[in-house]
Amino acid sequence: MGLRRSALVVAAASLGTIAVAVYAQDSHALTPPPDLGGLAPEAAFEGLFSDDDGSVHEDAIEQIAGWGIDPGCGDDRFCPSETVTRAEIATWLYRAAARLYGDPSIGEMQFSDMADDAWYLPYAQWAVLADIMQADNGKFEPDAAVTRADMAEMLVATFHHLATGTIWPDIFPDTSGLRLPTTAIQAINGIYSAGITRGCATSPLRYCPTREVTRAQAASLIVRVLQAEIPAIGLVQNEPGSAEGYTLISVDKDLKVYLINHSGDKVHTWKMDDEVVIKQAKLLENGNLMIRRDPSSEIDQTSVAEIDRTGRIIWEYLHPGLHHDFVPLSNGNVLLLYRETRTPEEAVA
Repeated sequence: MGLRRSALVVAAASLGTIAVAVYAQDSHALTPPPDLGGLAPEAAFEGLFSDDDGSVHEDAIEQIAGWGIDPGCGDDRFCPSETVTRAEIATWLYRAAARLYGDPSIGEMQFSDMADDAWYLPYAQWAVLADIMQADNGKFEPDAAVTRADMAEMLVATFHHLATGTIWPDIFPDTSGLRLPTTAIQAINGIYSAGITRGCATSPLRYCPTREVTRAQAASLIVRVLQAEIPAIGLVQNEPGSAEGYTLISVDKDLKVYLINHSGDKVHTWKMDDEVVIKQAKLLENGNLMIRRDPSSEIDQTSVAEIDRTGRIIWEYLHPGLHHDFVPLSNGNVLLLYRETRTPEEAVA
C-alpha cells in the first residue's frame, strides 16, 4: 500500500487518545430509528413508561424512547434502576451514532458466547470491530454489567465530537490508585469537561468509576452527548484535486496509531498493550507498521519494532540510545539514529 503526498488537511489532535469509530452512509445497516426532527431538545412526552415518574432521568428516558434508541423493557416499563448490559449499550450506541453520522458499518464477527440469531449480534459486531468495546478470547459477555469507567471510554470512542485530542488534567480524586487504563481516566475527564457527566458526588467531587451504570443513567449520558454542541473536528478540509490515499496519524503519548482515508474515516487502528506508548510510526509496503516505543515494564530500553495489523510484534530491536527517527531501507535493513553520552573532554576531542 503506497502513500502519496496529499493536500488533505486533517485536525490530527481531534482523534485524541481514543480510537474514532468508522461510519459509512451507504452501509448494509439495520433498520434505522425514526427521524424525529434532529437533535435539539424536543417537547416533553406525555409519558411512555409507568416506572420513571419522578426520576431525575425521566426526560432522558422518554427522549431515547422517542428517538427509537430503546423502547423499554416491556409492559409500559423502562426498568430504570436495572443495570445496563453490554448488549444493551452496544445497541444504544449504534442507534445513537446513526442519528449523528448515518448508519454505521457492520462487519462479520462471531462470538463463542452468543447465538448466531441473537438480536444484539450485529450491534456487538459493530462495537468490537469499531474499537468501541472489547471481546476477550472470542467472548463478548452480552449480559455483563457496564461500569462508569467503561461507559466513559465507549462514549468517547463512539462520538467524534468528544475525541478532542486534549490531554485532560486529573479531575476526580477517586480515579487514581485503581489501576484504571490511561484511556479510561482521560475519557472520564473528557466527558466531564464536555458537560456530559457531573460525577457521582460533588462534595467531595467523585466519579465512582467502578460503579455499575443503570439504564436510567445511561439514558441521560447518551441524551447529553446527542444534544451537545458538535465542533468542527476530524477532516476539516478536503480540497478538489487532493491526492487519493491514506494518512497515518501517530499522536505523542498515545497508545494507538490511526490510518484514515481520503474522506476522514478511520480505516484501521493499531494498538498494543496499555503500557506501550508508541512514539513514532511508519506504514510499510506490506501493510505492517514500524514503530519506535518507549521503555515499559517488559523492556527497559527504547526499541524499534515491526508489528502486524493486530499489534503483534514480528521483530524488535532494543538500544538504550535510540533517538527520534528511523528509516526502513529497500534492502530490508533499518537506518537508526542513536545518541552516545560523552564527557566534555571527549566532545572537544
